[in-house]
Amino acid sequence: MPRVYGLVNRVIGDRTLSEDAIQDVYLQIWSASHNYNPCLGSPLALVMTIAHRRAVDIVRSEQRSRHRIIKYSLQAEQPDHDPVAGLVDRLAAAESLGGCKHALTDLQRESIYLAYYDGLTGTEIAAALGVNVSTVKTRIRDGILRLRACLAEEHGQNQADR
Repeated sequence: MPRVYGLVNRVIGDRTLSEDAIQDVYLQIWSASHNYNPCLGSPLALVMTIAHRRAVDIVRSEQRSRHRIIKYSLQAEQPDHDPVAGLVDRLAAAESLGGCKHALTDLQRESIYLAYYDGLTGTEIAAALGVNVSTVKTRIRDGILRLRACLAEEHGQNQADR
């Protein structure tokens, strides 16, 4: 039936998958033909409904499969940076901020730590802390301003000591 194939192919968009779907539809119709009730609709309507449902199932299955492949391939990728060098950089940065940690509130410190040391996005931090993204951005911005002022003050004192 060209109408059935046309419907399935429009939904799926792949000839091979469409042909497999049509075969599944005909097998389903054949095996459940004894349940057909003409009072519920025409045979064509039944066939088209089954075909459409099968096509949508295939599209959803393909999308989930692609999503899984992308997810696992991203997890399997090797980092493009040296993790040891990254750790050394983070430790050096933490040491230089050591004298200015007192300038931050606990909430600012937590947000900045999650952003810069754990590499989370604003949305991920908001979800982890149970707050709005705008709140996270404000905490980070205010914390960075406080750190900048503290570091400038410490740098100024170090220059004066020399």
